[in-house]
Amino acid sequence: MKPFMKILVALVIFLLPLHLFAQDITGVWLGQLSTSQKQLGYEVVISNVDGKFIGYSFITFPTKDSDEVVAMKSLNVSIKGNIITIEDNDPMFDNFPQAQYRTIKQIGTLTLTVHDTAMQLAGDFKVKHEAGLKPISGKIFLRKANLSEKSKLMDKLSEMNYLAMLSFIQLKKQKDKVELLPANDSTAKTSTAKLAPSKAPVQQPIIPPFVPVKKDTQAVAVVTKQPDKKVVAPAVVAKQHDIKPDVPVVVNKPVTKPVAIVPKPQPTKVPTPVTKPPVVVATNNPPVAVNKTPVVTQPVVVQTPKLAVRPKPIADIIPAGSAADISKRQIENIQTLYFKSDSLTLSLYDNGEVDGDTVSVLLNGIVIMGKVGLSTHEVKKIIYTADYGDSLQFVMYAENLGSIPPNTGLLIVQDGKDRYYIRFSGDLQKNAAITLRRKPS
Repeated sequence: MKPFMKILVALVIFLLPLHLFAQDITGVWLGQLSTSQKQLGYEVVISNVDGKFIGYSFITFPTKDSDEVVAMKSLNVSIKGNIITIEDNDPMFDNFPQAQYRTIKQIGTLTLTVHDTAMQLAGDFKVKHEAGLKPISGKIFLRKANLSEKSKLMDKLSEMNYLAMLSFIQLKKQKDKVELLPANDSTAKTSTAKLAPSKAPVQQPIIPPFVPVKKDTQAVAVVTKQPDKKVVAPAVVAKQHDIKPDVPVVVNKPVTKPVAIVPKPQPTKVPTPVTKPPVVVATNNPPVAVNKTPVVTQPVVVQTPKLAVRPKPIADIIPAGSAADISKRQIENIQTLYFKSDSLTLSLYDNGEVDGDTVSVLLNGIVIMGKVGLSTHEVKKIIYTADYGDSLQFVMYAENLGSIPPNTGLLIVQDGKDRYYIRFSGDLQKNAAITLRRKPS
């Protein structure tokens, strides 16, 4: 009995990780990240791209104000048995007020457990040491959620047009609506004829039944269509007894009324006042001369409030030959974002190792930054959106390939408090572009 029990225990220990690994961990995970002082909302999305697991994270920091401080990052995901490691990779969006928090990266080691159909991830995390910040560590708890549940991370991925990159999501358009369906949903394979009818039935036109004409080899009945008879209204003829020739026709002449003549009013004569000469009274006192000081009226000065006038930006010097072959290259839109501010701040960096990459940036076909050398130091440009409208297209034109092809860079778009991180690459045949549209109010 003992050898049998040992074999059974060994099989359970061996098969349990295989069972857990067979579980589909791709999807949306909702939960929290807790330290000794705070509990923060934490969400993770895991996807499988060509056999490699990738992910995204979204963390929410509560504040005293109504606006939340949030951060969205891409994740590196690795799996060994039932141990899943998630590590922060690159920032994608945040609205941190302090720049030092943008560089924080954490790593979490989580254990997968399955209870009936419920799946959970729980474990520890720690933050990599950053200058000026204390070491941070804590716990992570996540549960796998349904797609119908509310998720801030999924909303942000949808806003940034990342849903199509997720392996567990497929986009289906029906009546101008985007429906989220699981990738294994059987309804995705059905034809449109099997869709449920709408609640309001469509009234079909009434068509008279078709009566087939039987062929007769001996006689053929030719039916000639009678022309439509026009209905003509009968002419109205006066009856003879209505006409009385013996009675003369009396024509009533208009009566001219006498016009009353009203006499014109005579102008009223106003009597001219009689000016009497002043009475001079002789007095013994000599006349006193009175000096009258003229009254000078000062003009009233109304001060008009000064309107805030936006200073005219100094015209940038665009090097000659910037984006010279733009018409010969393909343009690939890599991302679509929404903005809400009247001004945007663009910051350009080299994405990775500095290797001499040079780019020009075009906005709606106009070069706004010419032949910019990319490095670890930002190159900044402020754009006033009122000058370009509600739809903006930025094209990153590769002027060269650097020492390590292709040409790669990082574009950070500052929209008020929000920051978007766009990593782009290009070569001498293709340019990367992003589109920004004004967010509906």
